[in-house]
Amino acid sequence: MIGPYQVLDYENNLIFSFENLVECYDYKNTNRTKSFVFMGINESNLHFEKDKSYYLVCQKYDNRLSFSFNLNKYYFYENNLIVDSYFDSGMYLSGTISLLDFYEDSKERIWLEMRGELKEIYISASYIKNGFPKKILKNELVIEGKYIQDYYSFYCELGYALLGPYGYMGRNLDAVRDLFIDIAEIPERKITWIDSELSFMAIDNTIPPGYYPSVSEDIVSILEDYFIVELK
Repeated sequence: MIGPYQVLDYENNLIFSFENLVECYDYKNTNRTKSFVFMGINESNLHFEKDKSYYLVCQKYDNRLSFSFNLNKYYFYENNLIVDSYFDSGMYLSGTISLLDFYEDSKERIWLEMRGELKEIYISASYIKNGFPKKILKNELVIEGKYIQDYYSFYCELGYALLGPYGYMGRNLDAVRDLFIDIAEIPERKITWIDSELSFMAIDNTIPPGYYPSVSEDIVSILEDYFIVELK
């Protein structure tokens, strides 16, 4: 029996499958190494090699939950496999699975309880849960500036305003522009941004290093390309 999580090699051979994935605390505090528990291994004889690269994919989310890893250390506990690996995340960020395990059905703005860059975990969860948007789902389009505390919360609120909970609208302006090309409607719809000046300051004061010095002006410019924008 093949479980919902599958580990493959780069020749696309199935190495093993398992039932559930648990993310471990990142005690090394790096973006390169991660530890996981693969729970409910369905195979008894594994050909799992250290220093070899593998690919994990989950069928639950139409294969959007996936990442590559290079095996560093591992050991078994009953039918569970504890893995320490060098990690290449792609669209998945560590913490996303835990967030979905506990809050997948939430209708609230749960990113408000996350600090700074941790909001990227919500953005990652939004993509994994719902993928790229195909159309605007909300009838009334309102961006609530009071919920935009920093740079990353803008993308959380934009997705929420257009698509609802776990609406994915990218994590940078290039992605937003690309997604608008696919979902913008003709004639242009109105979008209202409440408390816009307050949120502009929050965005521009928390721009990550290496980004444009004034992002809010670019955001409004992009919105105006696809919507009738009302700033309040």
